Amino acid sequence: MQRSAGQGPATAQPSRVPNVGVAREPAAPWTGAWLGDDAADPAAAICETTMTESRVIAMIREHVEGLFPKVCSCCQHRFPTFSDYLLNTRPVGSVISYDAEAGDWQPLNPLGTFTFANCRCGNTLSLTNCGTPLARLWSVLRWVKAETARRGTTPQELLNGLRDEISRQVLALPNDRAGASGAGSCHHGVHGGSS
Repeated sequence: MQRSAGQGPATAQPSRVPNVGVAREPAAPWTGAWLGDDAADPAAAICETTMTESRVIAMIREHVEGLFPKVCSCCQHRFPTFSDYLLNTRPVGSVISYDAEAGDWQPLNPLGTFTFANCRCGNTLSLTNCGTPLARLWSVLRWVKAETARRGTTPQELLNGLRDEISRQVLALPNDRAGASGAGSCHHGVHGGSS
């Protein structure tokens, strides 16, 4: 707020960059409103708060749980929840962020992050961050970049650790609560599996 001599009470001056400097902490920090998904300038919304590992995990879990139910395109096995998927698949390889691999930490046309698992029939399935709002994606990517530098690790190693922690958390929940969110979809192509 600024006040000039001889003028009335202080008035708020509009910022040229929307949402910068706005400090707000919602009840559910991983929801879309938290990162300003509806902001005119998603990049500005990134500055709203400092990311933490627990916030990143919560955001990723919310997105992934929204991808269910999924069906294997080969054997037609239905995975009603993320928990069921984790119990009935076997992880294959490492998580890969094609944006991080390309060094693009704020992609306008994201290539995506993928994790793969084999169905009981042997078909390879994938989970991806396709469809994540840009402000949310950029926040996660910026956190990954900062954390890999701080920890002296690679994005792939960091993302593998996040995958393992998310799996541990989801499998620790009672079955009626694990991944009980509604279905979502990937808006980009899914590599190597059903969508």
